[in-house]
Parts: sequence; C-alpha cells; structure tokens
Amino acid sequence: MKTSLPLLAIACCAFAACTQLPPEKPAVTASQPGVLQELLPTLANSYEDRIKLGTFAGTFLRPVDPSLKPYFANLRDRSRALLDELKPLAANAKVDLRTKRSNDLESRARPIMEKRQEGFARAANQADFERDMLMHMYQESEWLACLIEAALPDVQDASLKSYLQKAMKAHRDMADETKTQLRRYKLQPAS
Repeated sequence: MKTSLPLLAIACCAFAACTQLPPEKPAVTASQPGVLQELLPTLANSYEDRIKLGTFAGTFLRPVDPSLKPYFANLRDRSRALLDELKPLAANAKVDLRTKRSNDLESRARPIMEKRQEGFARAANQADFERDMLMHMYQESEWLACLIEAALPDVQDASLKSYLQKAMKAHRDMADETKTQLRRYKLQPAS
C-alpha cells in the first residue's frame, strides 16, 4: 500500500512521540543489575505517560469518539495496575525508577523532540489525534513487549520474572486491542 510523504511523516512523528526508543538513561546505583536498571525505569515512565493519556483522552481537554473512551480508560487502568505492582518489585531489586538524563546527544535531543511532538498532538484535530495516539500505543505496546522479552533471560528474581511475563502479556494484549481500534482508520494514498 502506498502512502503520501506527508502522511508517512505524520505517522513517523506520532511513533516518535510516545515510544521509548532509546530509553532515557536511568539513575544508576552500584547495586543495580544492568538489564533491570534500563528496563524498569522505561516501563515506569511509559506507564506514567499512559495513565496521563488515558486520563485526559475523552475529556473536554482532548475529546475522542465515544467508542474510544473505554479503550483509553482500559489503557489508564491497566497501566496504573502495572505501575503499582512494579514499584515494590523495583524497590526490592534496588532499582531506582526515576530517569536521569545524561548529557549525550540523544539525551539532549529527547526534550526537543518531546516538545515538538506535544505541540503536534495539541494542534491535531480529533480524528488525527485519535489515529496518532492509537498508532503510538500500538508501536509502544509492541516495543515494550519486545524489551521485556529480551530482558527475561537475564532476570533471576522469581517474583520479578513473573511480573515481567504478566506485563509482556498485557502489552501484547494491548497491541492486539489497539490494532482492532486502528481498523477504523484507513490510510489512503494521496490523489
């Protein structure tokens, strides 16, 4: 299927706004295992963003189609539950969930990109906002599930491993639900 360059640019911008590629640098302490110090803050940051999106999508601040309100409420509730379960596990693993930006090029560019993407999201009309956020959530859900899958072989703690398996399934399920919602949008080539 062909898409026009402006439509492709919008899709790329939408993807960049919510994904965690690459993740921000977490605050590091000497006792943190390498894979967990990258993964857990990335998950926590994503859940916090999803809670905000799920809270504001569908309000007068950011109206959405009534049929999407349950989707965004579910996104918020699942993310809140996953974050609430993650916090004590991270504390037990001595992993700081706060992210700390380093001074490398990617870390300096990230706030610039986030500010631009926030402006695009605020300026988008309702249909574009809905479509773009659904594309964000699909890409991010897939990405987070892949991050977890890549990290699982390195996780030794049984309770943390169980949580990550549950979170990976939740992200795969959310990607499937998002894909179902995306079927309402048909990207057509420009005439």
